[in-house]
Amino acid sequence: MKYGTCECGGKITEKRIRYVRRFKGELFEFENVPVGVCMECGERVFKGIVLEKLEKLIEKREYFKKEIIVPVVAYA
Repeated sequence: MKYGTCECGGKITEKRIRYVRRFKGELFEFENVPVGVCMECGERVFKGIVLEKLEKLIEKREYFKKEIIVPVVAYA
């Protein structure tokens, strides 16, 4: 996929990342997500089709590989 150049002028290269996202109050972690990453500033650029697919995966829930428990701590 082509991503063009970043606002900072840096080159954007596609990488595969681990992506954590909240959806309807729940936290989800995705592995191997394609995203454009600026080699200068680190800005991430997601294609719309990728975000749409993530939402479909959440809704179906049949592709879940595993579930993890995450402790939540209030910083006082």
